[in-house]
Amino acid sequence: MISFQDVTYEFSRGGGVYDISFEIGDNEFAFLIGPTGCGKTTLMRMIYMDLFPDQGIVEVDGYFSNKIKKRQIPRLRRNIGMIFQDYHLLGDRSVAQNVALPLHVLGYQKRDIDDLVHDVLDQVGLKGKENHLPSELSGGEQQRVCIARALVKDPDIILADEPTGNLDPVTSFDLIALLESIHADGVTVFMSTHDYELIKGRDQRVLQMQNGKLIGT
Repeated sequence: MISFQDVTYEFSRGGGVYDISFEIGDNEFAFLIGPTGCGKTTLMRMIYMDLFPDQGIVEVDGYFSNKIKKRQIPRLRRNIGMIFQDYHLLGDRSVAQNVALPLHVLGYQKRDIDDLVHDVLDQVGLKGKENHLPSELSGGEQQRVCIARALVKDPDIILADEPTGNLDPVTSFDLIALLESIHADGVTVFMSTHDYELIKGRDQRVLQMQNGKLIGT
């Protein structure tokens, strides 16, 4: 579960998020929508325990922002897969090598890494692309590599921060369909976007932000 209780965070240069309260249940798929700069990424970073509130409490999978110890943060992050708008792929590494990086960090054995990478690339529709460099892929394919990298460590939560921001509408809808299939396997998915057309008519809950505040949950 993800829970924000009266959370405020202000940047020293100005701006931030103010008096934020909401919950996302286990195995829920929810959207966070609002214009660029309204605070969506700040909320994502607090869920990842990359930022900590000035006021209020963030709870993620039983860890509390006001109690979590520094040594516990990597343990929390093992259960969270992050997907970014700008891919964050290593250009000199193959698709398979990019996807395998979290497993190397976690100390997996090579045989297990190879099997897990093969399976997750098949799951996201990139079978046969294992040895390609990111520059040889389309934008949609690069984002699927990011999803595979987030999925390969079998997380409980996927945080997708504007994952369709650099994609055309057709590819964006395909990407959401992929996230929906991941959610159907029991993963909590929380996705931010500025594109209202992208979520129109969908069944998932929508949290709306404006000027650092939630205006609808």
